[in-house]
Amino acid sequence: MINKTLKILLILISTNIYSQNQMQKDSVANEICKMIENNKNLSDSARIAEVYIKHMYPYLDKFPENQQEEIGTNIYYRLQRNCKEFVEILNRNDPAKGDWKIVNEKPKILIDKSVSQSFNNYEKFRYYEANGDIINVEIKNGFWIDNFLNKTYSKLKFNWINDFTFEIEFIESNNESRKNFSNKGDKYIYEIFNKTENYFELTVFADGNNQYLTFKLYFE
Repeated sequence: MINKTLKILLILISTNIYSQNQMQKDSVANEICKMIENNKNLSDSARIAEVYIKHMYPYLDKFPENQQEEIGTNIYYRLQRNCKEFVEILNRNDPAKGDWKIVNEKPKILIDKSVSQSFNNYEKFRYYEANGDIINVEIKNGFWIDNFLNKTYSKLKFNWINDFTFEIEFIESNNESRKNFSNKGDKYIYEIFNKTENYFELTVFADGNNQYLTFKLYFE
């Protein structure tokens, strides 16, 4: 009993430390985002250089050198999730190759609910990553599973909100970009607004973010 209790306490302590550390990294990402937003008069390269000098490097210097790359990578991906201005800079300098587009507002729904709910007739999908890679998706038994070309995966809970809208909640991933992009419990709202012979068109909105994205989810 003592060993079991100690194990539980160690797990709780470890979880609490991880949560605090992630909150600190997200706080740094938020400060970086604010500075990027406030420096629109500067060039993209100057904006990025300034935030790294004033925020990123001083924060990384608090940690041992062998941890700095991992922490910096996490902040970089959290910026992609939560900072619209940062994403726009990335897109200007390296345009996305996939079907993803940033939009100012949700597109109008162009289908009726019976067409939207035909989504449930499929389990296997695919979409194109921003770098052009194909990501295979399986939606089954209340889970959304992303399968990547390098044999890694992401697992999220899947839940319908209404006839056109569903939510996925991040659980875990061993994919470098996804495990840094999302924290456990992060949620993403998807709305189906159109369907063709080959794919559904969806809008996605991340909690804590202020931008909408649209993309194509191809079905098999």
